Amino acid sequence: MFGNIYNTTWFGTPQSEGFGSEYYNLGNMLYNGDFLNSANPAIDWNVQAGWVIQLNNANVNHGATTAITQNLPDVLINETYEIRGTVFNYTQGTLQTQFGGQVISSVSGNEDFKHTVVAAASAPTLYLYAISTPQFSVRNLTVRKVVS
Repeated sequence: MFGNIYNTTWFGTPQSEGFGSEYYNLGNMLYNGDFLNSANPAIDWNVQAGWVIQLNNANVNHGATTAITQNLPDVLINETYEIRGTVFNYTQGTLQTQFGGQVISSVSGNEDFKHTVVAAASAPTLYLYAISTPQFSVRNLTVRKVVS
C-alpha cells in the first residue's frame, strides 16, 4: 500500500478521507452550497440584484455586474482550501470567484470548476461575481479544507 487511508467519524458522520499524507475534509464549509433549503433556498447567502436562488440553483440574469456572497467564519488564514462548483445554462457573461479579496478564477461557459487557494485572511467572504450582462446558473458549490 502507498500510505494510509483515513476515514474518521464523529457521531456517525464521515469527517475526512484521504490517501497517503493528504486528506480532504468532507464537510462543506459553505452553508446551503447546494441551495436545497426548501423553506428559504437563499438562506446564508447575501444576494444582490439579478440573482434568484431556487431549489438546487443560483440563477443570474442582469444587465450589470452583480454578486452573491457568503462569509466563511471557519476558514483560517494560511490554510489551503478547495473551491468547486458547476456553471450551467450558460448564455453570456463570466462567473468570477473571489475568496477573501483574492480573484481565484473566471468561468465563461458551461463547466465544472475546481480551484485550490491558500486563505489570505481568517473568516473571509466567498464572492461569486457575475460579470458582463450575465445569464447563467450555478450549483453544487463547496469549499473544503485540504490538509497535508
